[in-house]
Amino acid sequence: MVTTSEANQDWKLIQPPPLQNWLTVYTDGSCLENGTDEAKCGSGIWFGLNDPRNTALHCPGLTQSNQVGELYAIAWSAKTIDKHTPLRIKSDSKYVINSLTTNLQEWENRRWIGISNKELFQATAAALRQRQAPTVLSWVKGHAGEMGNEEADKLAREGADKTLPDNTNIQPNENTTLLGAKLCTMTQAKLYKGIKASKPALCAVKEITGHTPQDSAVWTSIHNKDISRNIHSYLWKTIHQAYKCGEWWQHIPGYEHRADRPQCHVLESMEHILLKCDSEEWPELSWGTMLGCALIPFKPQNKQPNVKSRGLARLYRIIISESAHLIWKLRCERRIEYEDDPDKFHSPLEIKLALDCTLTNTRKYGERAINRHLVIATWSQVIKDKSSLPDDWYKLSGVLVGIG
Repeated sequence: MVTTSEANQDWKLIQPPPLQNWLTVYTDGSCLENGTDEAKCGSGIWFGLNDPRNTALHCPGLTQSNQVGELYAIAWSAKTIDKHTPLRIKSDSKYVINSLTTNLQEWENRRWIGISNKELFQATAAALRQRQAPTVLSWVKGHAGEMGNEEADKLAREGADKTLPDNTNIQPNENTTLLGAKLCTMTQAKLYKGIKASKPALCAVKEITGHTPQDSAVWTSIHNKDISRNIHSYLWKTIHQAYKCGEWWQHIPGYEHRADRPQCHVLESMEHILLKCDSEEWPELSWGTMLGCALIPFKPQNKQPNVKSRGLARLYRIIISESAHLIWKLRCERRIEYEDDPDKFHSPLEIKLALDCTLTNTRKYGERAINRHLVIATWSQVIKDKSSLPDDWYKLSGVLVGIG
């Protein structure tokens, strides 16, 4: 791939820079515990033996993978190396190189719909475009004995092993990022995927954490083990707008009145039911944070997650998802079955609390038991009459321990 600042009509008359003026840099990515919640990835940038510019980065962000490490390494190189220096970047990732060369125009035309790590690809492409000198991406076979590749790999593993992520700002300027999709290249299927990808959960998670998760992370997060199976189904249907409310009733003769919310005089929607009715009671929530509740971490400032922070995140996931589902169920009872039992508000959470307490029994459940410290961290701030309970309250039955 060769990038220049702008097209020149006399390009045929311009000779390439002499070979001795080119700077060659090797880049690589590495990920520890790849594919797990504890995954940590790093980037390695190698200039030469004992070169002070050699860099090991711990990549920030929610998504941690080898590919992320590769992209950060290339983007960092393009942004930090003098933009007037001809640059040759050598990487052992054919996928990343092909994505930034062969596939780049097609992916930009379709607005990156369906592409994993699209924000990183956009940032990397923008960093390459900002360079004023030629830039070449070259593939090198990995782990084949080439010193530069081997040293970059060591740096990447060193970066992944760091405790805290580095502050690597590779975000592009707005004028270097192509926006929108080229309609002549789009199909109905691609447009549908684009609409589905533009969900508020992604924006809400970014607003809270500073990072945008992958589209696939939203679907994966729904199946978090802390969220019960019926809530999995509820969140999935809500994201896909599969519930019968609002506009759905407008097309059913004799039931059009169910489309509107009588008290508010508006067309009913799941978002309105959960958040906008009496919205002053839930000022801290948004439609996106509810849909993305399983993606919100509670990390101590400048520290790695611990049992307490994981417990807070777990409590958040359980309360938000169970409460949203309960509000929907109560609405259905009120509107369809004309019932409204306020005692049901706590019951799903109390059932979950009792189940958690039961599952701390290591003698009965062995390796499948839940860590008692995690259960304590999850529920200790919300149980009823905590001061009157013994320290081992998690061993009591659900009748004695309830939500306060």
